[in-house]
Formats: sequence, structure tokens, C-alpha cells
Amino acid sequence: MKFIKFLLILSFACLLSGCKSGPDQTTLTDQIQQKLDQHFKQGLFKVETLTRQGSYPFSDKADGSARLLIYFQSTVKFLDDYNLSDWNQLNSASLSSILGTAKNGIKDINPSGNKKDDAITIFGTSTYKLENSKWTPIAYTEVKVETNKNSPEFDEAGTIKNESPAQKDLRVLTTQLKLANKTKASEQLSAIEKELIKTVNKVAVKLDKLNGLSPLVSGPLEGEYYALGKGLSTLAKDDKVVHHASQGSFDNALLINSQHADFGIVQNDIASMAANGVNKFADLGPQSNLRAVCSLYPEAIQIITLKKHNIDTVKDLLNKRINLGPQDSGTKVNALNILAAHNYQLSQFKEVSYLNRHDAIQALKDGKIDAFFSTFAYPARQISNLAAIHPLKFVTIEQHARVKLKAQSPYYVDITIPKNTYLGMDTNLDTLGVTATLVTHKDVAKETVAKLLTQIFTDTTVLKSNSTQAPYISIKTAQTGISIPLHEGAKQYYSKNK
Repeated sequence: MKFIKFLLILSFACLLSGCKSGPDQTTLTDQIQQKLDQHFKQGLFKVETLTRQGSYPFSDKADGSARLLIYFQSTVKFLDDYNLSDWNQLNSASLSSILGTAKNGIKDINPSGNKKDDAITIFGTSTYKLENSKWTPIAYTEVKVETNKNSPEFDEAGTIKNESPAQKDLRVLTTQLKLANKTKASEQLSAIEKELIKTVNKVAVKLDKLNGLSPLVSGPLEGEYYALGKGLSTLAKDDKVVHHASQGSFDNALLINSQHADFGIVQNDIASMAANGVNKFADLGPQSNLRAVCSLYPEAIQIITLKKHNIDTVKDLLNKRINLGPQDSGTKVNALNILAAHNYQLSQFKEVSYLNRHDAIQALKDGKIDAFFSTFAYPARQISNLAAIHPLKFVTIEQHARVKLKAQSPYYVDITIPKNTYLGMDTNLDTLGVTATLVTHKDVAKETVAKLLTQIFTDTTVLKSNSTQAPYISIKTAQTGISIPLHEGAKQYYSKNK
């Protein structure tokens, strides 16, 4: 949408200035068709319509030659069946690169493959170089359009006039980012970026709620919570449910309890801690507005190492470099519980880190850590990919520790990961797990919750198209591992659908 608005603005500016440089619409259409025929098989696409949306003149930084970026909107028809989502052939990313589109500049791609006579809409660009008084098409060039900016006004003391506290904070943050980039301070830059992402996500959630929408918070991008959140929000779009990425269970619980978000996915152990105001929530007090909707799928606690390290049990981790998961994650809570059940302190380990799963896998491959904890649904593609390259070992959590933990925290459930789940995994793994739980707050209407449950258990196609864990979702296990009070709408639904 932002890209479309940008094109319209440029088009209007072009009309005002009488801009008519570069190839005409007919020539542009022919050149776009040639690009498609050159890169994809000839006869696959046909440019049905094309409208020039404006242009932006600029000069090449290297040689100072005149360049022109032309913006266009086009309808392209399929002359044969073709799947632009296939990893093993030229796909939507290839098409985007060839036609210089923005991130969301191609519409109506069918994830299962488009059929003959289907049409897609493309918002693209074509770059030209002025040679011998003629505009010659060249490879796509990404160009940042310069806009005029008013310089800030300063008072006699050197303070910016009429600067709000928020503007000041943003200015200071911008300065810190520039400094971190200039000095190549990767740790500082990473810290700033992570906090900025968290803040932006939370602000977006709160703004949607203020605008009358119903935010659903999930988890980090590319994670299973995020994938399932997209599916759930699609199911409930008629009730104005909108999906947002988040930092995970801890943040989700706070956002939902404060009613900035209406729904979210939370590990059942984190939900219990939040509702009771213990552990990570001790300083925040009980999050008493939280209510459960249903359990979604199991998540197993797994401790992963490389076979060459000869680590078989939790005891073998002593004096090793271990990763416990991100600071505000359910994984970290589970890891600390496991270590406490074995009566171990963090001081007994050579090094303790708090990386996310993606970074922990890389650190294990690079020899920077010896093992990492992770609580996730299985099988996980990231772990499958790792096992295909490096022989893995899944560390055993001793039975006495599992019994102890279940007695202390009833939300833990027994899970057995079967052998051959991952390459080289030749025995079953008995472990503990939690459940990913759909959570809401007490003031969401009963009818809304009951309607969502009906959609979840009857319209499974949408969820399965988004999440590999969707097949686990069933009314038979909907109340397994529930650790906080059920929402009244959920109670009524389950009483009618036993």
C-alpha cells in the first residue's frame, strides 16, 4: 500500500512538471515483455496492460551519467500453468528482481501455483541510462528518492525549538545508531536494533487497538507462533482481528493482560506464571485479566549438542558453554527449571549465553557454544537442516528431575520424541514439554471467543496452509495443559461440544 501511494505521488508530481522523458508507454511495454521472455521461458507471460506511473531522474554516482527510473503498473497474464512459489525454479523473488518491484509489489500469486489465463498485478520499475541522446534500458537499480527536509530551528541556548520528548528520544536514538554504524560496534548496534524492533511492534499493536481493531500477537518472524498467528488472524478477520509479530510469550501475556491486544499465543507455563504473578512476573504482580481459549500444540524441551562433544546427560553440561534461549523467552524459563531440578547453579557452567534459536544453531556450528536449550514443536526444519550437516545428540533429562518438575509445576506434560524424528536420532527421547496456548482477556465478548473456536476446529484448511503444527490442533486436546482460567466463551463452547 505504501509503495502504491508512493507511485501515485510521483505520478501527480510528474503531471505537474510536464515530465515526458524516457521511453513512451508502448516502448516500455515491449521492453518489459522482452525482460520476461529473456528470463522465463518464452511464451509463459503476456503483458496485458501497462500504465506508466511517473519517473525519477538521477545521476550515477560512479560516472555522473544521466539515469532515469520509470515506475509502472502492469497486468501480466499466464499463458501456461506455473508455480511462482517453487523453490527449485525461477519464482516470485526472481520476478521481483527482474521487474524492480518493492517487497509487496506483486499481487495475486497463488501459493499452490497459478493456472493458464490467471493474471497478476505488478508495481515495478525500469531503469534507463542516457547514451547518445537515447534512453537505453539497463539492469534494475535501487534508488532512494531525495526529499526536501526543513532544518530544525534552534534557540539561543542551542536547544531545538518545539521538540517533543518523543522527538528528542528519536533524535538521540538516531545519533546512537549512526555512531554504532560508524564505529562498527556490532554489539551496540544489535542491542539498539532489538530494542527498536520490540518498541515498534508494541506501538503498532497499541495503535491498532486505539483504531478499533482487535490485535493478535504471536512471536518472532519466521517462528511457528508467527506462522500460526497469521492463520488465526485470517480466520477471524471478520471480527477485525489483525496479526502482529512479537517477542514471544512474556510480552504477549503483558500486552493481553493490559488489553492492548485481544488475543495471543503464550506457552502454558508462562501463562501460569503471569496469572499468579510469580517468577518473571514477580515484580509486575498477577496478570489477572488473562483467560485461556484453547491449547494448540505441544512444545518439547530439547537440549541439543553435537555428538563429538560426548554430552549425554545434563550433568555432562557442567563446565561447558551453554545457551539458555532469549532473555524474555519461555525457553529460558524452562532451561532454568531443568537446571534447578538437577540442583545446578549457573556459576557451574563455563559460559552462559542467551541467543535465539537461529543464532544458537550458528554458534553451535561455529564452535562458540557446546549445547543449547530450546522449547519448540517438533520436527523443526532448522534442526533437520542442522542434523543433515552435523551429527547431533539430544541430551537426556533424567527421570527424577522430570518427576520433580511435574510435581512442582503441573503445567509440564510428558512428551516422547520418537526415534528418527531427525537424521541420526536412533532412540526415543523422553522429555517434558509445555503447550502453546491461545490466550485472551476477560473482557473479550463471549460470542467472539466461541466463534473463533468454531472456526479453529472446523475450518482447518487456513491454519494448515500457514503452520506445520496445525494438524495437532484438535478439540480432543483443546484443554490439555490449560494453566489459567478458561474464558467464559470457551467454557460455553466446550460444554456444548463435548
